[in-house]
Amino acid sequence: MNKEYLNKYEELVSDKDNDFSKIMNFIKELQTNVTEEKISFYFSLLKDERNVNLFLTLRAFFDKYGKQGESFLLNYLSKNDAADTKLISEAIMILSGHNYQCESVLPYIYKYITSSDEELRYKSIIALGWIGKEDDFTLLVDSVKNETSLSNKGYALSAMRQMFFRLPQLKNNILDVYSHEIELTDNEDIIFIIGLCIQDLLRKKLYITE
Repeated sequence: MNKEYLNKYEELVSDKDNDFSKIMNFIKELQTNVTEEKISFYFSLLKDERNVNLFLTLRAFFDKYGKQGESFLLNYLSKNDAADTKLISEAIMILSGHNYQCESVLPYIYKYITSSDEELRYKSIIALGWIGKEDDFTLLVDSVKNETSLSNKGYALSAMRQMFFRLPQLKNNILDVYSHEIELTDNEDIIFIIGLCIQDLLRKKLYITE
């Protein structure tokens, strides 16, 4: 089975037109008469970003596997360590995303938010912003303080805003972090991100746009 679908996948990777109907037909085939083999094959494709549009579409539609997909990803996380950081990071992103909002992924987020792998930290930070609990705010504070990647530091600051949308009681705590960071940094990108976030927290236009 995998050889047949792999050939079809390679054709899509090479399709410079990124024909959406062809991509959706491929996805439909893999999500009809679902087996664990099909889910596993589909998930394995998320390791490949040669065609970014194809990759993003595949990731976006993984959750159409519903509970079967959720169980598969949680089982994958429970049986794999961080050796395959790419697929672990994708599992975390999908499980924390809009359609799953799976709190069972939180222990893995806690585990990998301080990983040595930058992308795994990045996706754990984003996921924590989406589904983290009030007590998890301190993990984002730690990421802002200790993150060695400037872009990940920016993501952690943005994730605080995302957490605020669900947990508005954190507003003053978040503003304290933003105020402290503005005093410490002269990096224009970080200052810009903080400005964008403050607009949303205060619901006041500072005439800063993303």
